[in-house]
Amino acid sequence: MYADHAPRVRVLLTDAHPDFARWILGHAYGRVLTRPGLSAAQRELLAVAALAALGQERQLASHLRGALRCGATPAAITATLESVRAIVGPERCDAALALAARFTTP
Repeated sequence: MYADHAPRVRVLLTDAHPDFARWILGHAYGRVLTRPGLSAAQRELLAVAALAALGQERQLASHLRGALRCGATPAAITATLESVRAIVGPERCDAALALAARFTTP
């Protein structure tokens, strides 16, 4: 999912706190993201929607890249973000779409 950014993500998690890094890597990435039922692209699109709603641009950027790496199309990313517009509001939705355009526009 993070490809060449994975080492940096590990460092950031460990810098936050070693126990936090172990928990995230073991539980969130290890158990949650590997469960059957949803594809990797679907999981990433759910993360994109949640992070857009929270206004977490740094994490959103990581998951936008991850969604694309896992096979989500630019159209699916746009549709995902537009589907939460009424919930997150136009300002957050437009900010998320602008960020997504950095990764989806050739």
